[in-house]
Amino acid sequence: MVSENLIVNIEEEAATDGSLTGGKGSNLAKLFHILGEGNVPYAIMVTTEFAKLLLHDPEIFDLVTELDAALNADNEVESKKIAEKIITVIENIKTQPKLLELLDKKICELKKRVGRARVAVRSSGITEDMATAAFAGQFDTYLNVQLESSSVIKNVLKCIASAFGWRVIDYRQDLRKKKILDLSEVDLLNQGLISVVIQTMIDSEKSGVAFSIDPNTGNRNVGVIQAVYGLGEM
Repeated sequence: MVSENLIVNIEEEAATDGSLTGGKGSNLAKLFHILGEGNVPYAIMVTTEFAKLLLHDPEIFDLVTELDAALNADNEVESKKIAEKIITVIENIKTQPKLLELLDKKICELKKRVGRARVAVRSSGITEDMATAAFAGQFDTYLNVQLESSSVIKNVLKCIASAFGWRVIDYRQDLRKKKILDLSEVDLLNQGLISVVIQTMIDSEKSGVAFSIDPNTGNRNVGVIQAVYGLGEM
């Protein structure tokens, strides 16, 4: 197994490639290059190449093929059942031990480097910021995860599995009906679909997000900043 570009550090040039680290991951890496290590919490990124190999599993492929068939038949009940099965298989996958060993090694290196006990395990989708659609916030993210291999790996698998959460699948299917997305679930599976950022946890006093366009009205002459005290979960 070649480890190049399976898991990358935030300072590596490959980390800025959105096809490898998704929208969130690639933008974090670009910020890291611009602002420097002291201003962006350090991270490692489980890339889409890792996800692609992890999900290259006959059971998962068969289930996703069944999902495509159920979606094409507009059978929502069956589609939801299959999606739940896919999530369960991914969260409990044991068929790629070498990949998980590599992840364990990188987590141990991260722990030595940052000297912190907690991380945020953040999903980063390759379809997160499309010109005609937005998946931001639809995949799962986990805060205050203990920086121990078993805890981090468990949450990385949950993030990857969230790419097949029902609300995400339903949104993708809606985009297909509108002719915005022309990739099937199997096509997306073969692309890896999702990256995961493992980033040093910051105990923020305030959290916020800034929009250069009003997200509710689409008004390009209005900027919007939303902020809360503490973590951004609220």
